[in-house]
Amino acid sequence: MKTVWGTYQEQEIFLYTLENECLRVEISNFGGIIRSLFVKDFNRDIVLGYENLEEYIEDGNYIGCVIGRNANRVEKGKFTLGNKMYQLNVNNGPNHLHGGITGFNKRVFDVIDEQPDSLTLHYLSPHKEEYYPGNLDFSVTFTLDEDHLILRYTGMSDQRTLFNPTHHSYFNLSGEADIGHHELSIDADRFAPLDKDAMALYPLHKAAGAMDFGRFARLGPRLTENLETIQIAQGLDHHFERKCDTQHPFIRLRAGSFNLCVTTDAPGAQIYTGNYLTGKQGKDGFVNGKHAGICLETQFYPNNINNDSKIKGILEAFEEKELTTQFRFYRKEEIRHE
Repeated sequence: MKTVWGTYQEQEIFLYTLENECLRVEISNFGGIIRSLFVKDFNRDIVLGYENLEEYIEDGNYIGCVIGRNANRVEKGKFTLGNKMYQLNVNNGPNHLHGGITGFNKRVFDVIDEQPDSLTLHYLSPHKEEYYPGNLDFSVTFTLDEDHLILRYTGMSDQRTLFNPTHHSYFNLSGEADIGHHELSIDADRFAPLDKDAMALYPLHKAAGAMDFGRFARLGPRLTENLETIQIAQGLDHHFERKCDTQHPFIRLRAGSFNLCVTTDAPGAQIYTGNYLTGKQGKDGFVNGKHAGICLETQFYPNNINNDSKIKGILEAFEEKELTTQFRFYRKEEIRHE
């Protein structure tokens, strides 16, 4: 189902509704925004958002949108490919963040396929947009499959370029004011510490103590731990390296009996706990305040083009690359731990 949502730069913006027996999701062709994700077994919408398009246009917290070309930070906006230095726009302190001043979160996508349970959005990012090299042909497909929401990102460029897309939905499974009572588990042995500008450092550190999520841990106490890397971020804003294979759960989030499970072929994920949300009112009067939601941003290692990370988010010229992430939502009897 398709409804008019408004206009942006003289382009008509729509909301598309996908629905099956388990899920109902609203997606916009503006920024690939997931405006709502209603899990029928939970009887609630579990993503933060706004009522109106205008609020998303003004939003600076990447609520619910596609991130591209390159998720996370690039140090000082600089990188080298093929012995050529590139300088991207800088928009986060001294660094480039989430595609730059006008990333994919503020672009209007074409709809190239629409089905009752799937939607494919397309965007041609021109050469030198935000000073990235190459004309990037990008698409993202949202698919409902029983209790799964599947996101498939595809890219092809006529020049070698960076390619590291993700999605920036903020999840809140319980509907409480913050995610302090949520429990998080990550199948990762290593994480990226941060410098003072929230840039991920390399090499990775062992995920120990407050950064160890090998077993479910309640988020509230972890977000206020007296640990420098948590204090810098004012919570979690850290990359975790995937340990499991692509068929097994990488990230689990639960609130009581409500569960979210993430599998992906991306090599890791940035876990961000809404540390910089400012308290703006969102949908149905919900306040999008600090720690009101958690982002599970599957992606390549931050700033991998400038560090020794072995897996690079590089798209070779005329070679298509595809990345897939699946979110599963289900009910399970509550099990209490410490």
